[in-house]
Amino acid sequence: MEHRFQLLYFTIVALIGAGMLFFYTQLAAIAKARNNVPLSIELIRDALEVDDKNLDALGMLGDLELKNDDWVKAKDLT
Repeated sequence: MEHRFQLLYFTIVALIGAGMLFFYTQLAAIAKARNNVPLSIELIRDALEVDDKNLDALGMLGDLELKNDDWVKAKDLT
């Protein structure tokens, strides 16, 4: 019986974790669409705390870091 409760517990934790990952990536996409790169990076880093090997979040973070670097360089040139 204890094994069934452990399985149920881990299933619930996995579902909540997946939901949180989706939540963070969606909010980061909204922030990115509004050109709020620092907030978007922060949200993606929060998503990576949930699952540090998620390819979608890692790819989005890489894209945002490149945009952030380009923005900083462009800002320095003006």
